[in-house]
Amino acid sequence: AIWFMDDGSKSFKRRNGRIHAVEVTLNTYLSKEENEVIIGYFKDMWGVNWGLNKSKGRFRLRMGTQEAQKFFDLIRPYIIESMMYKVDLQFDHGSHLTCYALM
Repeated sequence: AIWFMDDGSKSFKRRNGRIHAVEVTLNTYLSKEENEVIIGYFKDMWGVNWGLNKSKGRFRLRMGTQEAQKFFDLIRPYIIESMMYKVDLQFDHGSHLTCYALM
């Protein structure tokens, strides 16, 4: 949870103006091999699957909507109040629109 609060991010993916998915990243910027160790740990210990993504010549972890739900449920109890927006899968822009990928 601490690592995600510092180096994690969430973005909503849109198609035709509507939210259709969530993408979560954890900016590790470690080697491919080091990231693979982290991916294995999360899978074996917590049942959470990360994918590997290369960005700006460095590696980071990435997951989609279904895995994000599992991951956020796991870390939410440890997230401080001011950072709860990072694990909120609701999209609020004037009105309460639920992320369509979660329906």
